[in-house]
This record gives sequence, C-alpha cells and structure tokens, in this order.
Amino acid sequence: MRSVYGKAIWRTLREYGVWQPGSDVRLGDFGQINEGCFVREGNISDQVGCSITTIRTATLDTIFLTSEHGTRLDQEGSAKSVGSVEFSFGKKAGVLVCAEGISADSVDDLQELGLRISEVPNWKSSYRVVTSVRRCLNFAVFATSSSGGSLRLAAAPEVLQAFTGGTSKLSSDISITGAGGLRLTGNAGALSVGVHKHALWGDNLKQLEPGEIDPSTEILVPYITPVED
Repeated sequence: MRSVYGKAIWRTLREYGVWQPGSDVRLGDFGQINEGCFVREGNISDQVGCSITTIRTATLDTIFLTSEHGTRLDQEGSAKSVGSVEFSFGKKAGVLVCAEGISADSVDDLQELGLRISEVPNWKSSYRVVTSVRRCLNFAVFATSSSGGSLRLAAAPEVLQAFTGGTSKLSSDISITGAGGLRLTGNAGALSVGVHKHALWGDNLKQLEPGEIDPSTEILVPYITPVED
C-alpha cells in the first residue's frame, strides 16, 4: 500500500510521500526512498550540531487526490439529504488523499546544507536529505485492498462537496465503504517531502526526481516564493 500512496503523491505533487502520513519529519532529515516514500533515519543537525535556516513558501490550502486510474461516479441517494461518490480503480489497489490547512517549509541555503553533509561521518550515497516539507492541519487517507475495488463515500451532498474539495476534517461525517487496505486520519502531520542527494564529489546537492514528467499530467506544485510574515 505504501507504493500506491507514494505514486499518488508523486503523480500530483512531484514530491515523495511520507510514510506513514502524519509522521514527524523535519528539514535536514536524511534516509532512504522506499516504494516511493521517504523513510527517516536521522537528522543532519543532530549529527554535526548545526541549525538549518528555513523559509516558509507559498503553497496550496487544500488537496484532494486519488491514485492512478481513479474514476469518479456521483450518485443521488434515496433521500435528497444523502448522496454518494464512488471512486473505482479497476483491478489495481487505489488510494484517496484529502488534506487541508497545508503549509510548506524549505531549506533557505542549499549550498550551506551541502557543506554540513560533508561533515556527517559515514554518510551513505543512498541517503536522501529532506529540503522541503509539506505539512497539514488535518488529513484523511483511505485505500482499497491490494486486490483492487472501489471507495464509496456517502453523506449529505454539501458534506461530500466540501470533502472532495479538500475539507478533510469532515471525514468523520462520511460513511466510507471499500477501505479495506487503509483507513488513516490525523492532525498536524507531514504529507510529503522534497529531497536532494549529495554529489559524489564536492559539496553540491542534486534534486532527486525519478523518471520523466508527463506534460499532460496536472501538477499541483506552487512556485517557491517567500511568504511575508
């Protein structure tokens, strides 16, 4: 299920998912990429006693996304006060991610961070370092079983409209069927990270992106611009 979640996050945000969503991840964390998700092993500041200067970046207020091949079907219930939305994923496992109150922090000086990495003892070439973190105030993640299927959400039409618009705190007001793979809700956690890898020679950092970007895919990535306090 981790790989399905990771692919859904990458497909929309061009960032690596944090597994599990809501985990405590900080700028300067280093670790491995496993099944499309970042798995933390430590933090550079703890290794060399440095501080990492950060900037708050402009970002999205809400996110609602599904994994690849997710097909949406809206239906009216037997009563006007009830409606349903179904997301079908065919023969593959599927995941739905909803989050709100999203903010992002980024490393202010990548060159300085590269110098600090050079001081970390026993640094592995497989390590990836977190250079941006996307957090949220509330999130909900639901997934089908590995055998595929669909996720069906039932609630008042106005609740469904708000939830599919990214108001994740309404997940408790929704009846969800088909989420046999994962049912996860939480507060104030990390959803995704941007990572760099350290060059084999010198102190340079290189942004890590697997594969080519499909130009036809809609990407919800904001420009990185400082936000005034």
